[in-house]
Amino acid sequence: MKKLMAMLLIFTTITNTHSVAQTWNGSVNNDWNTAGNWTPGNVPTSSSNVIINNASTSYQPALAGNVNIASLTMSAGILNLNNFTITCSGNAVFTGDSVLNGKVIANTFDNVANMHIGGKFILEKTGPSNEFWSGNNKFYGDSLIIIWRQGSLHLENAASSPDSIFGNLKVQVADDYSVYFSQGSRLYVQNNLILDNIGNGTFFLNGANNVMIGGNLVGQNFSSSTPNFLLEKITTLGNNANGPFFSHTASINNCNFNGNFTLVADSNVAMNITNSSFLGADNLFQAGITETQSNRFGHASSGTTILRSVLNSGSNYMRDGNNKFFNNAQWETYAAYPNNVTIQQNFFGVDSCWGNMNFILMGNSSLTTNGSGYNYVAGNLTIDGQGARKGVLFTGGVGNSFTIGGNFTVKNFMPNSLPSVGNTNVYLRNVYVNGSDTCGNILLYYRRH
Repeated sequence: MKKLMAMLLIFTTITNTHSVAQTWNGSVNNDWNTAGNWTPGNVPTSSSNVIINNASTSYQPALAGNVNIASLTMSAGILNLNNFTITCSGNAVFTGDSVLNGKVIANTFDNVANMHIGGKFILEKTGPSNEFWSGNNKFYGDSLIIIWRQGSLHLENAASSPDSIFGNLKVQVADDYSVYFSQGSRLYVQNNLILDNIGNGTFFLNGANNVMIGGNLVGQNFSSSTPNFLLEKITTLGNNANGPFFSHTASINNCNFNGNFTLVADSNVAMNITNSSFLGADNLFQAGITETQSNRFGHASSGTTILRSVLNSGSNYMRDGNNKFFNNAQWETYAAYPNNVTIQQNFFGVDSCWGNMNFILMGNSSLTTNGSGYNYVAGNLTIDGQGARKGVLFTGGVGNSFTIGGNFTVKNFMPNSLPSVGNTNVYLRNVYVNGSDTCGNILLYYRRH
């Protein structure tokens, strides 16, 4: 008998540690902590697999405090978190109906799809699995916040299932993992899309579908430790600043930004910017080599767009072309001998600038331009030699010209080049200057043979 009782006790203990399913029936009131609202009739505990799947019950569940459960599965009904938190030791999955005001923490989120979400809602994932959320969610409220601690997250993963966020969307990567946007469908954010990179993860906004942002693309806690930052098919309509973004590698293609934009990549990599618009007054793009093609930059009559290349390794070319600058444009280069950087302006086609155009040649740098079509700058063109003799080549040739509406100015040129630097010839061909001010002095070293 004693052995039998001991076995029954062990069996009972093991049985009580197993997770049990508890389904909301809402027959009494909307209080989560009322036993009669659940089938079977117990208030969920940390070993409960909670199921909310009935939109036609008399009452829908509402929290009166924080709760801890094993898992949560929701496919119908309305869950009001009342600004409290549900913590799941296992999985949470949302595949239909509504959640209001609060936070859900789970080891995994198998899916978040077909949901209507209101108020301020936070989803925090703690486990290592990779997650694929189908999409077709609609958020109405202040902000939707996703905190991602482990694994990768793929958003808008199903076809024809766009997510619509009628507020702010903030995605925080708390460790060095990745978040992929608009993988199978579009993403719409009415206000700001905020990328918080406190964990030096990677944001891939280069999915096959468009991302439309009514506000701005805001960067928080980015650093050079960020592995990659890739943007494609992104449109922002807000006039505030986008960024600032810092990363190891970066590229931008087929994007449109209204506000100022700042992107700084590592000094030993190339960054390509193509077919995009950056219509803020002040923009900065910096990398080892920055290449720009078929873009629109700047805000009419104010501000400066800076294109900066700082690769100090070998012989390199900073190429651009077929760009339109609606404000001032400034190219900056730096390399120390024996390394060098050559600006090849209008390499990809004609550039037009409706403000002033400046070239700042730091270190062992040179400039080649006027090699393609009819180039135009409405204001002044200035070349800054930074205290040394530099190579400057306006190629000219049949069908190529460079028209300057203001003045052509050179400054900080000296008779001697930097040590061991040999490329310091100056050629000006088919350059037409309308301004009447003094051009300045290009000082050349002269040796009689």
